[in-house]
Amino acid sequence: MLMLGREVNTPAQLMFPHVSCRYDNQEEYVSKLIEDIQQAHVTARKTLKSSTKRMKRNYGLRVLLRPYAEGDVVYILDTAVLKGKCKKLCPPWKGPAIIIQKFSAYLYHVRLRNSVFVVNHDQMMPCRERRLPNWVKENGLTSSPADASTATAEIYCIFRKPWDGKCMIQCD
Repeated sequence: MLMLGREVNTPAQLMFPHVSCRYDNQEEYVSKLIEDIQQAHVTARKTLKSSTKRMKRNYGLRVLLRPYAEGDVVYILDTAVLKGKCKKLCPPWKGPAIIIQKFSAYLYHVRLRNSVFVVNHDQMMPCRERRLPNWVKENGLTSSPADASTATAEIYCIFRKPWDGKCMIQCD
C-alpha cells in the first residue's frame, strides 16, 4: 500500500482482511481444508519446478564431463585440511594419480602412490606434466603427454636435426 509515494507499514489485518467462513458441519470444514491443502501443494510444486529450471539454466553453465580412460594420469582435489595448517597456503591438488578403473561416466577408481580412492570426475584434473614420478612410469599403465607426442612424430629443431633435449638457441 502506498501513501505519498512511500510504502506504509500497516498491520496484516488491514492489508489482508480475514475472510470469515462459517461452516455448517465438520465434514464441510474438512473437505474445504483438504481442497486448500491440495491447491497449496500444486502451487508449491509449480513454483519449485520453475525455480529448478531457472537454477539449472543459470548455474549449470559450467558443468563439464571430462571423459577419462584407464591409465590416464590425473590430479585429485584435496579438500582435507590438517589441523594447524592454513588451507590457503596448502596446494589444492594431490597427485599425480593413475586411473585404475572406470565405474561409470562419473566415478573412477584412482591410485595415488600408496592409496586407492573412488573419485568423482568433478574432483579430478588431467595431469599435463612432462616429468612424471618414477612410480607412475614403473606401473607402465600410461605415458606422459610428451611421450605421446614424441612417439607419433620426432621433434626437430630449426637445424633439421632430432631434438636431443638440450636448450635450443636460434642463430641468425
